[in-house]
Amino acid sequence: MEGIFKRSNIPESIKSLIRSELAEKSFRELADFLPEIVFELDLEGNFTYANHYLFESMGYTQEDLDDGLNPSQFVIPNDRERVKQNIQGLFQGEKLSYNKYTALRKDGSTFPILVHSSPILHGTDIVGFRGIVLDITEHIKAEEKQLKEKNLTQLYLDIVAVIIMALDDKQIVTLINRKGSELLGYEEKDIIGKNWFDNFIPQRLREEIKPVYNQLMQGEIENVKYYEVPIVIRNGEERIIAWNYTILYDENRKIVGTLNSGVDITERKKTEETLQNSERYLREAQAIAQIGSWRLNPNTMEVSGSDELFRIFSLSREEATLEKFLEVVHPKDREFDQFHIRRGLEEGTPWDIEHRLLLDDGTLKYVQAKGEAITDNTGKVTQLMGTVQDITERKKTEKLKIDLEERRDNFVWMTSHELRTPLTVILGYIDLLQKNFQNISHDPQATKILGIIRKNVHRLERLTDQVSLIAQFKQGTFQITEKEFDFCTFLNEALEPYRNMLENQIKFDEPQIKAPLIIKGDQDRLLQVIDNLLNNAVKQTDPITRLIKIDLEISSTVIRVNFTDNGAGIAPGNLSRIFEQFVSIQTKYSVTGTGIGLYLSIGIMNAHGGTITAHSKGTGAGSTFSIELPRKM
Repeated sequence: MEGIFKRSNIPESIKSLIRSELAEKSFRELADFLPEIVFELDLEGNFTYANHYLFESMGYTQEDLDDGLNPSQFVIPNDRERVKQNIQGLFQGEKLSYNKYTALRKDGSTFPILVHSSPILHGTDIVGFRGIVLDITEHIKAEEKQLKEKNLTQLYLDIVAVIIMALDDKQIVTLINRKGSELLGYEEKDIIGKNWFDNFIPQRLREEIKPVYNQLMQGEIENVKYYEVPIVIRNGEERIIAWNYTILYDENRKIVGTLNSGVDITERKKTEETLQNSERYLREAQAIAQIGSWRLNPNTMEVSGSDELFRIFSLSREEATLEKFLEVVHPKDREFDQFHIRRGLEEGTPWDIEHRLLLDDGTLKYVQAKGEAITDNTGKVTQLMGTVQDITERKKTEKLKIDLEERRDNFVWMTSHELRTPLTVILGYIDLLQKNFQNISHDPQATKILGIIRKNVHRLERLTDQVSLIAQFKQGTFQITEKEFDFCTFLNEALEPYRNMLENQIKFDEPQIKAPLIIKGDQDRLLQVIDNLLNNAVKQTDPITRLIKIDLEISSTVIRVNFTDNGAGIAPGNLSRIFEQFVSIQTKYSVTGTGIGLYLSIGIMNAHGGTITAHSKGTGAGSTFSIELPRKM
């Protein structure tokens, strides 16, 4: 054909037209093979060409195009105005990039498309428009999938209860999840792009950590994977974070940063510290109190316990078996100890016992051992637990105290016993002097002196009698002589000496006692109790407004007598001690006594099946002592 053109005398305009038509034919033949829509429009916006794929994908025919099908009808109604505007823009010479629309098939179904169009030029004149339509359904699906995966990944990052944070090789934050933002107290935009170490690590640690991170980025140090470092949050507070991280690489295996996950362990650290302090305090307290705690596993018979337990038994933790512990128990106490452990294992019975330990070096220890069983919901014993306290020093102190008390009691008893003979002799010589020496008996001064001597000798006799009673109490030989008597008459006679003695000195408020009240008891010993109580009341009574009040209460079962004074009173801490042997409380109204009277009184009342009690509102508030005797009908 090229030869024909050369030999022919055809004008250039005809040749150009032929070449153009041949090119157009080739274009359209090629377009029909494309799996995309190719179209051409005239200046009126009508289709002048559409390739085969348009009819195949849209469901229209050539007849539909010939009937004047408008390009805007190929898209959904919402996109049609935009199509018209874009076509008008092409008429005006605007360069339009790809436009995204939603295509509308003849059957009403839709799919996303991307349209690119350009003008058809004849010379410099626009004679029409040509375009290509790309079905981007799969592309949109891929984008949606990618977006969904991205959103899902972000969701995972945001819902996890750990900090997720990425750093590049310049220490800049490139990613942080919601947990991290919330903990730091900043929005994500205020964190991304910031140097992590300069903004969120305590200043005192920055110069130490930054070089380490740089060495990690250079691959100069080993990947540690886990570390604990504090961070500084917005309010200036420090939080301790446990970090795990992995190194990030690019496609060339060059280190480009780290991906880090962190857990806030601040509260856990505080709890651990508190627990460690508690354990330390417990160890120190156990060491001070010499108390060791233990647990026994019934299945293995292995013993776990505190440091103090092993120190008490002088055993190492490698010897932590029940057998080893029992070997330390004194041979004479071992069966006793085993019995309680066995009963605890079999029956769950608790125990609180004292026994001895005999160490390898011959040291003897006394311990107080307590144990109890721990059971499951079926009642089966799962373990035994308890304490062992070293009470060796306490035992020594108790023994020493008992020895001293025995020696004291023996000395006092022997002294009082030895005093009886010289006191009897002294009284005899007083009587002899008064009887045989008339000048002495008629001498007022001599008579007075002898009277003072006699009075003090009788006082010493009473004291030796009291000491003798103490010995009887301790030896269990004290006895009373019971006889029936009228308690009302007895009480009247007991009060008579005090009426005379206290007249015009102390107001003596006593009950009217008339009716006979027969009881059974030892009048002499009960009189001793009443004398002790009245003597104490006199000593403790306020010297300015002196008052002693006596109340008699009678019921069907008991007789109660209350002795109340308005004196010095008794401090709360002393109420429990005043009935102890040789305990005497000094007050502002009296000097310290022997501390025997109340001790004897409570012993006498106990022997009668009665009681004696003391009450006081405190120092300066007076006191009330009460005795109760049973009525024997």
